[in-house]
Amino acid sequence: MDPNIGASPVASWSLGVQHQFPANFVAQVAGAGSRIQHLVNTWNINQPMPTVVGGVSYDFNPLLNSNPANGNKGDNSAYWAPYQGYGAINRVSTQLWGEWNALELQVRHTVGKGLNVTGSYTYSHDTTNLGSIDPYNLKRFHGNAESMNFPQSLSITAIYELPFFLHSGNLLEKEVLGGWSIDNIATFRSGTSLTPGLGETDAGLALRPDQVPGASVNGSRGTGQKTWKNGSSQQWFNTSAFSCPGAITGLGTNCGTFTSPNFGLYGTAQTGIIRGPGQEVFSTSLYKTFDIMEKVHIEFRAEAFNVFNHTNPGNPNTSLSSSNYGKITSAADPRILELAARLKF
Repeated sequence: MDPNIGASPVASWSLGVQHQFPANFVAQVAGAGSRIQHLVNTWNINQPMPTVVGGVSYDFNPLLNSNPANGNKGDNSAYWAPYQGYGAINRVSTQLWGEWNALELQVRHTVGKGLNVTGSYTYSHDTTNLGSIDPYNLKRFHGNAESMNFPQSLSITAIYELPFFLHSGNLLEKEVLGGWSIDNIATFRSGTSLTPGLGETDAGLALRPDQVPGASVNGSRGTGQKTWKNGSSQQWFNTSAFSCPGAITGLGTNCGTFTSPNFGLYGTAQTGIIRGPGQEVFSTSLYKTFDIMEKVHIEFRAEAFNVFNHTNPGNPNTSLSSSNYGKITSAADPRILELAARLKF
């Protein structure tokens, strides 16, 4: 365990302004953020260190990728480790951090007669060095928080207390058909951050590809990028924006369908550099509370998630060695119907 290990403090802040306008409108603007330090993680303190071979700087000894004296097989990392002859020595440490900052907008409107509408928009950025693959330079791969960074989110909620049969003279009709409410939620959210990866047998300690200088990860919108269909050959992001480590120098011979890596390098692609597909989800629920006794109540709910059965694509494959590299071959949940009853006493 790291002798300098520390607690993980969390600092949160927010500052907002709220104003009520005529016609029952209330608007709010707020800035918010949080930062957590000393995130707990495990590091291999016996990972081979950066080195210089023949006047060239490497992240690790290139013989870990391939050694001609070993039949072109990579050396065991223990041979080039700081504590030579030993395998991984994992140590618990608190050297990581994460930070989230956001602009939040909200508008609420009471339409009247039991109808309330709320719209909320969030523009945010979530960063971290949790995805660092270089234990000797933790700031090197600081970037977007993978699977946690959703830059834009919009939700619109409408709650309507149905006025029907509330004052019916028929007691059975009033108790069974009156007092129902409808809750509708529409959610629009941008895609999360994804990190490209390698899957080569001779990658050594490399886990990332290189990003080709000047190449846009998203590609040109006029070239058909960001179109998808399950099982098709279409690509979600610009797959040509990445290559195996060192391949942009023209070295090597083979790395799947790409030029092979210049051995001894981690790769330059940053954490969370790929943006996945967004989601559009419409959900609704119909619910009512029935009074059985003075302190006994039953709440009945009929809910439909993704009520329009809109297809939301899953995340694309981001591994260079995969035959599905750049493709989306999955989708989020289809329409789900649910009936529920809850006894409260």
